[in-house]
Amino acid sequence: MRVFILALFTMLPLAAEEMYAQEITQYGPWKGRWVKARLSAYSPHDRIDAVFRATKGDRWRWITANGKTDVRNSPYGIAGPSSLRFGQRIFIPRGHAYLDESRASGHERLFVVDDRGAAIERGSMSEGRIWLDLRYRTEHSALLFGVKEAWVFVIVD
Repeated sequence: MRVFILALFTMLPLAAEEMYAQEITQYGPWKGRWVKARLSAYSPHDRIDAVFRATKGDRWRWITANGKTDVRNSPYGIAGPSSLRFGQRIFIPRGHAYLDESRASGHERLFVVDDRGAAIERGSMSEGRIWLDLRYRTEHSALLFGVKEAWVFVIVD
C-alpha cells in the first residue's frame, strides 16, 4: 500500500503538468518550469497592508516593492519571494479562482511579480515550495480567494 501511495504522489506533478501543458502550448512557445505553489491573496486596501503603506509617505504609499508599479493603476499582480526577479512572468492556469472569469484566455493568465513580502519569503523557504501572494483590487475579493495550492508555470525569458 505504501508503495502505491508513494508512486501516486510522485506522479501528481506529471499529471498537473500534462493537464495544463496543452493550455501553455496553445498560447505560445513559452519556456519555463512547473512549480508547486501556495497561493494567498492580499489587497493594498486591506487593514494590514494599508497600515504598512501609510508609513511609506504620500509619494510611495501606492508603489510596490519594485519601485515602479502603482497599485491604483495596476491592481493585479504578484508578490513573490526574492528567488523570483521583478518582472518574472507566471502563468496561473484557469480553475484556481484568480481572475478566472475576467481573464479567461492564455495571455491574460500571465501575471507579473512586482512586489515582495517578508512572510512570503520565510514561507517559501520553510515549506519547500514557492509562495505567491496574489494582489486583488479589493479586500473582499482577496478574502474570498483565501489560500490554495496550485501548479503554476514560471516563464524563463
